[in-house]
This record gives sequence, C-alpha cells and structure tokens, in this order.
Amino acid sequence: MRKTRWMTIKFMLAAAVFCILFQSAVPHTFAQELPDPYKNKDMTELRKVQQEGLDKINALRKDMGLSEVRLNEQLSRSAQSHSNYIELNKIGYVCHREDEGHEGYTAKWGYDRNKLFGYSNPTSEGVTYGKISSVTEGIDNLFTSPYHRLSFIRPDLSEVGVGFTLNGSTVIEFGYPSYNSTLSDSQIYPYDNQRNVQPYWQDIELPDPLISYKLPYMSYVGYPITINTGNSATMDFKSAKITNTNGQDVPYYIADRTTNPGYGNNFVFLLPKTPLEMNTSYKVEFKATYQSGGVEKTLDKSWTFTTGSQIVPQKKLEYQSRKASEWAIPELAMADNKGLVPKAVTFNNAITREQFSTVMTKLYETLTGKTDLETADNPFTDTKNSDVLKAYKLGIVEGTSSEKFSPMNPVTREQIAVMLKRTLSAAGRDLKTTSRTFTDFSDDALISQWAKEAIASLRAADVVQGDEKNFFNPVQSTTVEQASIIAYRTLSSVK
Repeated sequence: MRKTRWMTIKFMLAAAVFCILFQSAVPHTFAQELPDPYKNKDMTELRKVQQEGLDKINALRKDMGLSEVRLNEQLSRSAQSHSNYIELNKIGYVCHREDEGHEGYTAKWGYDRNKLFGYSNPTSEGVTYGKISSVTEGIDNLFTSPYHRLSFIRPDLSEVGVGFTLNGSTVIEFGYPSYNSTLSDSQIYPYDNQRNVQPYWQDIELPDPLISYKLPYMSYVGYPITINTGNSATMDFKSAKITNTNGQDVPYYIADRTTNPGYGNNFVFLLPKTPLEMNTSYKVEFKATYQSGGVEKTLDKSWTFTTGSQIVPQKKLEYQSRKASEWAIPELAMADNKGLVPKAVTFNNAITREQFSTVMTKLYETLTGKTDLETADNPFTDTKNSDVLKAYKLGIVEGTSSEKFSPMNPVTREQIAVMLKRTLSAAGRDLKTTSRTFTDFSDDALISQWAKEAIASLRAADVVQGDEKNFFNPVQSTTVEQASIIAYRTLSSVK
C-alpha cells in the first residue's frame, strides 16, 4: 500500500467500488449510541448544500440522458455523519473507514453506517478529503475520477445522500434497488459531441487506475475516457484509437479488469498519456466484447468530444511564476502544447532574435512535419545556435550584417510579422484569409514599406491586433508571451 503517497495529499479520493466488499457477513462493531449528524448544524444552510449536491448530480446525469435521482434522508444522515467524522479526526488516507474509539464513530464501513441509519438497499460511497470550497467542487472531483464516475452514471441509481463539511470532505452515498445493474447496453464518457471537456486529470484516485504503470505521484494525464456496461457483465478490451483534429494518434494508458484485477469486470478506461490540447476535437474508436446474461455481445463505437480551455493548475502556477499576464495564460498554454514557447524565460521580457528563431523553427516543423532540418554554414561570429542556423538556411531570418546576427537584440513587432510570413512561405502554407495589401492601424504611416504586406496578411487573419487606440507600434519590442501567442495564432489560422 502506498501510504507514503497518501500522507501528503491535499485531498484524497477513495473508490466507491470498495463498497462491494462491505456487503459481506463479517461481524462489525457499531457505536452503542448513534450520533446525531445534524447536531449544532445550521440546517437551513445544510439543506441548501444537500440540494446543491443533488442538483449537480442530476445535471450530470441529464447530460447523459439518464433519469433523475432523489435525496434520501437516511443516506444523507449517514453521509453527513461520516463527513463529520473525517473533519473531527482529520482522517484522509483511510477516508472510507471509521475506527472505534474515535470521536464521531458510527461503524467501520459505509454499508454498515447506511444500515444503522435505516437504509437497507445496496449502496456505494464516494469521498473527497480535504478543504473543498463547495459540495459541487467535491462532486466534480469525484466525477472526473474514472472509478468514482461509474457510481454517478449507473442507470439504476435511484437515490443519494449528501454530506459536506467545509474543512473536511464531501461524502456521497449512492443507493440502488439491487446490486446488479439493469444496464444491458454500454455507456461512454465523455459522451458523443460533448463540449468543454476538461483536457487534463490528476491521478490521485484510490484505487489508482494507473497503478500498473508506476507513474510519478500525482501525475497529470489526459481526461479519462470511460466505457462501461452493467456491473454484472464482463468486458474484454479488443482495440481503441484516439485521434485529434489533424488525425494524429493520441497515446494512452489502458485500465481494465486485466490491469486492475479486483475492482470490477465491466469497464475499460482510456487515459491519454499527456493532457489533451485545449479547444480541440478528438475522435475515439473503440472495440470490445462483453458477456451479459450468458450472451456475448460486440461493442464497436466511434464518437467525438471537444475539450475546453481549462489549464493544468501546475502549469498555470508555472506561468504565473514566470510573470505571465493573466489574459495571456490560456493561449500560452495552447502555444506551449505546440512547442512555441521558449523554455525557462520570463514572459514579460522582450523576446530576442535568437529566441524567436527557435519559435519559428518549431513553427516550421509543425507546419511541415519535418524535424530533421539542416543547418546553414555559419556566416556569423556571434552565435552558434542551431535554430538560428536552421532558420537562416530556410530564409526566415537574416543577419544584422554579413557577419553579425545580434542574437540578444530584441525583435520588433514588424520584424516578427515578416518572419512569420517567411515561415509560412518556406512551409508552402498560407493563412485562411483573402490577400490584403493595406493595414488599417492608426499608425499605419510608421510601418516600414517592407513589412506592410506581411502585417496586412496577419491582420486580415486576426493574428495581430492593435492596442486600445488601434496602434500597431511597429518598432516596439515584443514580449515573449506576445510573440508565442502570435506564433500560435498563425499556426491556428493556416489553410
């Protein structure tokens, strides 16, 4: 057991499927006197929180075409009791379990707690541990995690209980009419044509769906894609393919009954190995067979979904530490995914000729698919940078004299426009816009004649824009974040 990992987690998710084990006949010890989970609570506020939790769950189910569920008071009392216990005892890494002798103890496991509060149907339990700002945030954390998601989307889920403490946890108790799900077909999530899918997921779920891959603690991967059938079925994975808008394959990890034995037989999880690109459409092709009621069925599905603009929190913190402007962070993340952001530089510094040569070289490689670019014979005495020499051979950059490149000099806005246009020409690509031979900036007269055509073309494609007074400022230096974003917009605007 990876207890060294568990002890430092900000909040922890523990799998709802564990409750399957709680229905055994093993004798357990119960509290002699059942605690009142609502004691000293503001019941008006607590009822509001419970309703918010229910509304969130039903909104998620409605998006998938599933029936609404209702609040169950017995399950809610059980959920609140366990949430109180976690807060009182600061219990994280064993967040499903309660230990006798601790304040607020009811029963060791969720199934027994639910029975004590009067609920006798089969149940499962989902828990987030730590300081959660709202019950809806806790539910989001559970739902993004593949094992927990399965409890939320069971078609036969009929009622839930909601527990919440601001400094403790969110606890959801799920109630079912019977253990065996009536689902005979399959479910997929993200569902077909879903929009605004979070591009990433942080692997902190227990049980860990990626445990067999031995990834570093709290790794970020792509958003989990789940395929499941009724929980009495057995699914056998055959093949899967994930591709982006450009038809490029997306590598993924797979979790199923063979990689994670003991946690169910009716699911396959596909987890992209790296966070997905923002605002990008993806296609999933999936094949499997599954046994249900003694009959083997074939599952052959193809569907698409589109990511949103959510940024990996770790990446956002990195950008902020490098002095990125808040407005620039979303597009910087997209540019970074394409390799168009210089490494280990401060974003509000002026980009240098050498740094922008690296950006243009990467842009050319992305546009053409060529990665084995040749370097020119070096005519310069002040640089040996390979990206400078590659860009020079392609005709993207020039020297400031026959022998000097001046690599540390800043690049002006009009110079950047010309270099971008040269990169497109070298790659044999053009922008998705009609040709323009004029600009409409307030300082048009200050733009050098040799830069006008390039700037007009970029302006027509909305790659470059003016300031609040519609000034282009052609001889002004360009910051690293501005240059990276302009390069990304150029890439996004090619035919």
